[in-house]
Amino acid sequence: NGSPLPPSAGSPVALATESQSPTTQDPIRLIVRGSLGSCSSSSECLEDSTTGSVAETVASVLRGCLENMPKANDTPQSLSSLNLQWVTKWVDYSNKYGFGYQLSDHTVGVLFNNGTHMSLLPDRKTIHYYAELGQRSVFPTCEVPEHFVGQVTVLKYFSHYMEENLMDGGDLGTVMDAHLPRLYLLQWLKSDRALMMLFNDGTFQVNFYHDHTKIILCCQTDEYMLTYINEERVSKTFKLSSLLTSGCPADLRQRMVYSLNMLLQRCS
Repeated sequence: NGSPLPPSAGSPVALATESQSPTTQDPIRLIVRGSLGSCSSSSECLEDSTTGSVAETVASVLRGCLENMPKANDTPQSLSSLNLQWVTKWVDYSNKYGFGYQLSDHTVGVLFNNGTHMSLLPDRKTIHYYAELGQRSVFPTCEVPEHFVGQVTVLKYFSHYMEENLMDGGDLGTVMDAHLPRLYLLQWLKSDRALMMLFNDGTFQVNFYHDHTKIILCCQTDEYMLTYINEERVSKTFKLSSLLTSGCPADLRQRMVYSLNMLLQRCS
């Protein structure tokens, strides 16, 4: 769940209807965004080629599924267990510092307004710092370089705030797997309807404000998985290949379409 601050007021953007092409680009009303390696004070959407490549890969996979998926009233069989990392809590303080989030393994990350990223690992003793994709610095919380003290203070504040004030946004189990890659946020974007988050390994999550539903797309062992968390915070995970052949109900399909449109229009 996100910050208790309400999303910006405004009329909801209509979802693509069943009669429209699955990838019809309904206009997304963007409010605020941030991207690794670019300063969010710029009015332009600046992203490096690697971030753009990750986004385009995810968009291609999602579009391919939507354009070929049959209509259906039911979802296919849900997978019973999955080592899935996802955002359980978030807070948007981009009017001053940046965007903060907590992952299901209890890593806390902040994508700062200056385009840098900092992660506080679950042991709460180690910090990872990224100035851009793939360029990582590691240091212990007890020996913070002087020029990082301000950002570490904000990181710890975000961590404390989310732990004390926000509840988890779903029923997915906590993942503590040292072999899973470290996730860090490449790009986030808020519209008047939803929050989009794109991570370094291609994990893609969209949270819808009005009913707290969520979509999480990730790739594991060369297989794409889609998790849907419904209004009751109950999750179901499917192989994307199963959705492609079996289809899914209109409510999930509509959210997939909106999520794709957010990706496609992230720089509009």
